[in-house]
Amino acid sequence: HCFGEKFINEGDEIISTELEHHANYVPWHFLRKKKNAIIKFIPIDDDGNLLIDQLPGLITNKTKIISVTHMSNVTGTIIDIKKIKEIANAHGIPVCVDGTQGAAHLKTDMQELGCDFYAFSAHKMYVMRRAQRTGRRLRAVSNLVCAATTRFGQTQARSSRL
Repeated sequence: HCFGEKFINEGDEIISTELEHHANYVPWHFLRKKKNAIIKFIPIDDDGNLLIDQLPGLITNKTKIISVTHMSNVTGTIIDIKKIKEIANAHGIPVCVDGTQGAAHLKTDMQELGCDFYAFSAHKMYVMRRAQRTGRRLRAVSNLVCAATTRFGQTQARSSRL
């Protein structure tokens, strides 16, 4: 959301996929309405595979960010983040990854993926279950963990309560 407020203006483009969970789509949708931006979608085939080869054809000089899921919560499709990042790098476009499913089910190495932003909700990492076993009471809030990989190869992690 903060990225979009600062860097996306009227007529700018956000590229996402047809596999997105609402948690990754809805914030971009509201930003699109607020800023009069455009959302484009990388299509999927009949088997639910992302057609990454079509990504270069969607990119223009108005594309400001590519935001994709790491792993679909519906189909289980795993996205080739490195390939998306390779295409994005050729155009100087940052990549934001919704890692909620990926962080819980895949080996996730921020340096290896090379994405600019990787975000996931801590409840997928069994935070509530562990807290219940220890007998602690938790407020009804979600934890969001966001790791931003800088262009200098360092990873910064931030956790915030929503």
